[in-house]
Amino acid sequence: MKTATLYTFAFALALIAGFGFASPILQIYNYSTVPSSVYAGTLGYLQVDLKNTGDATAFGTSAAFVVNGAASSISLGDLASGSDVQVAIPFQVSQAAAGGIQVVSVDFYYSDDTTSTATGRTTASTSKKVSLQVPVQVSQPTPLVARTVSIDNPSISPGEDVAVSLNLSNIGGTTNNIVVTTPANSSFSLEGASQQAVGTIAPGASQMVLVNLLASSSTTVGTYNVPLTFTYYDKLNRPNSVELSVGPLSVQDASSEARLSVRAPSSVEIGSKATLHVTLSNAGTRSVSAVVDLNSSDVFSPIGAQRLYFDSVAPGSSSSQDVEVGVSPSASAGYYLLPLQVTPSSGNAFGQSFGLSVTATPQLSISLDQSGEPAQVMLANTGNSQVRSVDVTVTSESNPREAPVRSFIGTLNVDDYSSVSLASGASGTLNVEVTFRDSSNQPHTITRQLDAGSSGLSFMTNGTGTVRSGTVSSLGGRPATGGLLGGLLGGRPGGSTGASGLPLPLILAALVVVAIAAFLLWRHFKGKKKKETA
Repeated sequence: MKTATLYTFAFALALIAGFGFASPILQIYNYSTVPSSVYAGTLGYLQVDLKNTGDATAFGTSAAFVVNGAASSISLGDLASGSDVQVAIPFQVSQAAAGGIQVVSVDFYYSDDTTSTATGRTTASTSKKVSLQVPVQVSQPTPLVARTVSIDNPSISPGEDVAVSLNLSNIGGTTNNIVVTTPANSSFSLEGASQQAVGTIAPGASQMVLVNLLASSSTTVGTYNVPLTFTYYDKLNRPNSVELSVGPLSVQDASSEARLSVRAPSSVEIGSKATLHVTLSNAGTRSVSAVVDLNSSDVFSPIGAQRLYFDSVAPGSSSSQDVEVGVSPSASAGYYLLPLQVTPSSGNAFGQSFGLSVTATPQLSISLDQSGEPAQVMLANTGNSQVRSVDVTVTSESNPREAPVRSFIGTLNVDDYSSVSLASGASGTLNVEVTFRDSSNQPHTITRQLDAGSSGLSFMTNGTGTVRSGTVSSLGGRPATGGLLGGLLGGRPGGSTGASGLPLPLILAALVVVAIAAFLLWRHFKGKKKKETA
C-alpha cells in the first residue's frame, strides 16, 4: 500500500511537470563605465552584459534610458535562451556632479510568449522589465594651484630654514580641510611640525600661506623646486592629494658665509638701463670679504664697474653697492636672468642669478600720404619692439557706401614701415582701424581718423594715447613735394620745419640776409655805372 502511494505521487509530479510553461529570464551579470574615470561635463558609456538564462526566447528586447533630459532607447532584438549581448548606454555627466556621484539608470524591456511544454501552444504574451542603477563617481581635476609669492632668503645653507610665502588658489572644486606636508624622500621638511593645516578654500578663492621649510643637513648644493603635498577632502569626503612645487631655492655650501641679494625695479624697458642694489650679508661668525662679478648676457650688460668689492663685512651685518646694467635694444620683452658670480674670502665660489622683467611699449605712427595717386595710409613701427599680425581696415565716414579697404601687413620690425593704397579719388574723413599683437602676444586695437583733404595730418600712438603732429617728412625715402618754398619748408603745406630739420625762424632769417646782400650788390653796381657815365 505504501509503495503504491509513492508511485502515485511520483506520477502526479511528472504529470504536473509535463504541463509546465517555458519562460525567458534576462539577467545582468556584469557592467562597467568607459572611461573608468569620468569628469563633469564629459560623455561616458555604461557597458552592460545581459544574458537570457531562461528556457525561452526573449522577444523585442530593448534598453531605455535618459541622456541630457531626453528619453532614448536601443533595440536589441530577440535573445534566444542561453544567449548574451553587450550594450553601451551613453550618459552625460552633469557639471554639478564634479567630485560627487551621478546615478546612471537603464531599463531593459522584453516580452514573454508563454508556450506550454506539453501542447506546444502559445497561451499568452507578457511584458517584462529588468532595471539597473549604477552610481558613478565623478572625478574632478586638481583644483589647487600654488604660486610662490616671495622667499625671505632665496639662498640658504644645509641645516637652515627659509620662509616661503605662497598664494594657494582653488580653481574649482571642493577642497575641505587642506593640510600641507613634505614627501618622505624630500631634502626639505616643515620646521617644527610634521604637517601644517591650511583650512578650507572655497571654489574661485585664494589664500596666502606662509610655509617655513628646513633644509636637511645632508642637502647637496644646488637649486631646488621644493615639492609640497597638499591633502584635502572632496565633496564625498574622500581624501585627495596633490603635489605642488615651490621655489626655486638655492642651497649653498655650508662653509659659505657670504649671502647675496639684489633689489631691482619690477620691470625695465628695452634699450634702457636699470640700477641694481646689490647687498652682501654676513651670516657667519667672523668678518668676510667677497668679490661679486656681473656677467654680461645677450640681454644685460654692466655699465661702468663689472666687479664689486665688499671688504670686511662684520658678522650679522651687510654692505650694499649700486650698479647699473643696460638692456639691449635688440632684446625682446620677457623675463630674463642676470648671472652673478660670488667669490667669498672663505668657502667656494658660487653662481647666482636674479630675474628681471623686460618690457617693450608698442608704438605705431599712422599718417596719410597724398603725394601720389592713389593716396596711401602709411604705417611705421616707431617703438622699440616688433609688432605682429598687423591688420589695417580703412573706411570712409563721408561716403559709407564705399567698400572698406583692408590689408593684412603681418610683422613690422623696429623702424619698418608699410602702406595701404586707398581707392582712387578718396576724400573726406577716413576711419583707420589697426589691430596687432605686441612682443608679449598681447592684442591691441587702434582706431584713428584721417582727413583726406589735409595731407599734413599724422597720428602717433603708443597704445595708451595719441600725439597729433603737423610734421610730415618722407617715409622710407619718399621725396617731399611742394616747389621751392615747399622744399625749404619741409615738403607739403602745413610743415613747421625745413627738409633738413632747420627751424622756420632760422630759414626766414637766412632769406632776409640774402635779400639784404642782393640789395647792397645792386646799389654797388648802380653807383659804379653812374660814375662811368659821368
